Amino acid sequence: MRSRRRGAGSWRSSIPSVSATALAPTSYATKSLVAAGLQFRRRPDHRVIASGRSAAHALSVHSHTIEDTARHLRATLAAAGEEPPFIVVGHSLGGVYARVFASSFRPEVSGVVLVDPYLPDIRPVEHVALDPALREEWLSGLRATNDRVAAVEDLDWAASYDQLSRASVEGLPLELLFVDQRFRWEGRFEPAKGDLIAAWRRLLGGLSAEYRLTIAEDSTHLIQYDRPVLVVDAILRLANR
Repeated sequence: MRSRRRGAGSWRSSIPSVSATALAPTSYATKSLVAAGLQFRRRPDHRVIASGRSAAHALSVHSHTIEDTARHLRATLAAAGEEPPFIVVGHSLGGVYARVFASSFRPEVSGVVLVDPYLPDIRPVEHVALDPALREEWLSGLRATNDRVAAVEDLDWAASYDQLSRASVEGLPLELLFVDQRFRWEGRFEPAKGDLIAAWRRLLGGLSAEYRLTIAEDSTHLIQYDRPVLVVDAILRLANR
């Protein structure tokens, strides 16, 4: 997309980069999203930059924060000569990195795409009538997942979560792609499934008023592998604004 900006009496063209940051916690999923990006790259006036977990581990310290990684990525983009505006894309845990990056460098970001993202701050169980023991079971599972993430990613999770809590993408164009949520609230949660999904949708709206939600039917968590066209279309919607 050649976004045209008003210059001194003339039109000036700029070429936005697509920054796919912290794409996935596995190399397999990362390669899948890069493959989806390659389809997008057929447009000669776009650029795609992929950064996976290796970006975090390239940091000079073992324990780091999400914001450290965001700043490392921005420095890497600068060193590579890549200039904003950026469309930031994140899958799974990459959604956390993408949100913090977009918030930290907001003037340089023109949109965000989150692909079945990990959203530890979106907790629908706290917003519906639910058995307290069942609610605590779900929250305990979330805390355990956060602990695993911290261990695998060498993250200072307390500081990172604080950064995520302060990060805001409000007002930014936001594309959200998720798998069918009905399958995430089964078993003992079944009686409250409708209320939980409704609460989840309301909470998503709190991320940015300018958001679009796409449910990837017949897809696993790896939407970029199962339904790559959905990811590419989401990026193009933002790029063509």
